Amino acid sequence: MYDYYLKDHLGNTRVVFTDENTDGTPEILQADNYYPFGMIATQYSFNGGSNQYLYNGKELQGDFSLNWYDYSARYYDPQLGRFTTMDPLSSSFYKWTPYNYCLDNPVKLFESNGAWPTPIHHAIIGRTFGSTLSPAQIQILKNASDASDAFKHQGSGDSYMHSMGSSKYTPAQAQVEYNNFIERQKSLFIHAKDMDNALYQLGMAFHAIMDNSCPPHSGFQVWRTRDAISHHKAENMSVDQALSLTSVMDAEALMQSILSEVMEARKAAGENMTSDGLLSSNDNSQTSNKSVQLDEVVVTAKKPESLEQRIENMLWQSVTPNAYGNTGRYNQSGRTTDQYYSDDFLKWYYDK
Repeated sequence: MYDYYLKDHLGNTRVVFTDENTDGTPEILQADNYYPFGMIATQYSFNGGSNQYLYNGKELQGDFSLNWYDYSARYYDPQLGRFTTMDPLSSSFYKWTPYNYCLDNPVKLFESNGAWPTPIHHAIIGRTFGSTLSPAQIQILKNASDASDAFKHQGSGDSYMHSMGSSKYTPAQAQVEYNNFIERQKSLFIHAKDMDNALYQLGMAFHAIMDNSCPPHSGFQVWRTRDAISHHKAENMSVDQALSLTSVMDAEALMQSILSEVMEARKAAGENMTSDGLLSSNDNSQTSNKSVQLDEVVVTAKKPESLEQRIENMLWQSVTPNAYGNTGRYNQSGRTTDQYYSDDFLKWYYDK
């Protein structure tokens, strides 16, 4: 005999039922309703079972009649809507109390085992692709990122989607699965029938890359129940602080590089660029039996470099690049983050 759990979009257990008589008629063992911050609305609930995994799917601890939820790294008091202990990096941020839960938005967000909350993921996507993609396309990437953080992807089997190990994957195994996942999503982008679906698939890969930029996820750490407080170090970090991290800037450069790579591959696989710079599918089935008149191609020799250009190249070759492969040659005035990107990337990015 099995117990079955019905949960909502936040992972809250709403109904527990069984089929004790095996006659196809469910017997309700437990029904729970919650106030926004997790306190059980007892007048609208029925508890005839022993399940204690309730709000967000977390275990309710009734020791000493405290009724706190065990969120692994810290305990949470649903009566106050606050954690019971401070965030380890509370001195580093200013916008939120170090005891806050879900950035004070429990109807939309929930505490998972990941570190970057939704606003930081959205801010990274917006800054990375603000000048490359349309607002509608950026929103698709954000939606895909949100979907990656959904409750169904919070189990140990999907830990690699958050750049973490688990009881199922060692750190080394999780890293292999992470790399395979990125490549799989890239392939789905290239072969998707329409751009919206293509971007959605890529957005899930970008979520994993963004999680990989979060310091507490370094090294694909295995999530543990009691000693994993380091995994929550960044959960309340402000957006500005997160965007200033070198690891986030590296993730942005990687995502830009991947987008450029898969767009070229999709184009080579049978895509045309539309007038607004977006990709649209070709209907090859209608043109496969027709002759195609190619436009006139004009071949010109590469313009030789001037003496001044050759001297400039020689001078820059003598400059030692930083750890990111940046000599400062292609850095733009006012863009202090350019120092975190390689010369080759900036040359491509600024079309030099």
